[in-house]
Amino acid sequence: MHWKVVSFSKVLVIKGAVLRRMMLENRELGFNILERLCFLLRDRIQSAYGAMEKI
Repeated sequence: MHWKVVSFSKVLVIKGAVLRRMMLENRELGFNILERLCFLLRDRIQSAYGAMEKI
């Protein structure tokens, strides 16, 4: 198995209740997080449909 580091990342861990409070207190932050989540889900669904079409 070969691995290649493309770039370094940081992992941020936040409890769900704390994140929810942060998103409610800062609407711009909440919007940005939900927008990225929607894009991620869209991409996953499109990938799944693409894989199903190949079957």
